[in-house]
Amino acid sequence: MDAEAREAPRIVKGVLDLRGWDFDQDGPISLRGEAEFYWERFIDPGLNHPDGEVSPAYIDVSGGWQKSGFSKYGQASYRIRIVSNKPVLLAFDKFWLEQEARLFVNNQLLKESIRNKAGKIAYPFLEPISIASQALANYDIVLHIENHDFYLGG
Repeated sequence: MDAEAREAPRIVKGVLDLRGWDFDQDGPISLRGEAEFYWERFIDPGLNHPDGEVSPAYIDVSGGWQKSGFSKYGQASYRIRIVSNKPVLLAFDKFWLEQEARLFVNNQLLKESIRNKAGKIAYPFLEPISIASQALANYDIVLHIENHDFYLGG
């Protein structure tokens, strides 16, 4: 490992702080850490404090929610806020989901899975996703997931 390599920022309590990270010099990052998590509810992506009194759980984004003690079947919302001291253009290189999902960025629906005529889920999340058409300093990412079919959970 390069002695100059820096540890990439992690999501802490739902916030990924990119201030001080230079993608040109430091390279890309993987989403690691704890996202806000709202079990059995789809939060409104436009609200700063979803549902008023409901406090989020915080769970590791690298595994399904069942690894945090939730049932493998159900629905939930994940939220990650990304902050930077300068505008950055972000994309997801690998974004793999086998559940029904809707991805919102800054209160706009960016991508959603659909069911085909046979009732099977079509997976638009198996490809790289650009999350903004212009560079921004702040992003609010909300992901709604429903899992009623996939045996490995959400």
